[in-house]
Amino acid sequence: MEQSFQKMERKKLWLLRIIAVFAALSFLLLVGMASVFYSALGSIRDMTARVGELSAKLETMSGKVETAVDEITAATGGLSDVDWPGLASSVQQAASSAEAGMQEASDALTSIDLETLNQAIADLAQVVGPLAQFVSRFG
Repeated sequence: MEQSFQKMERKKLWLLRIIAVFAALSFLLLVGMASVFYSALGSIRDMTARVGELSAKLETMSGKVETAVDEITAATGGLSDVDWPGLASSVQQAASSAEAGMQEASDALTSIDLETLNQAIADLAQVVGPLAQFVSRFG
């Protein structure tokens, strides 16, 4: 009877050790996933700020285009009274300003670090993939 009690206690101890190992692995997996999520969120916040800057620049360009359209509309109302050199100068200034804004927007878009974003997504997939397989076995 005492031998069966000792066997039972050994089995309990063995089971507790397995549970402790799984708990530690789960904790490490959770910490790893949290760090990957935090890294991905930082990249997303940076891109969101850049998109906001681009939006502001596009709004500025939109106002300049509207001004040019208003000037063209006013000019078509009285073609005989048009100040052709002034109109050409305004259109040229608007085009130059729009070109500069487009260049700034293009530079901002090319400065986005896509490699870092892709690496963060790949790291996340590496962490979540095994977890999904583990959960699917029991679910």
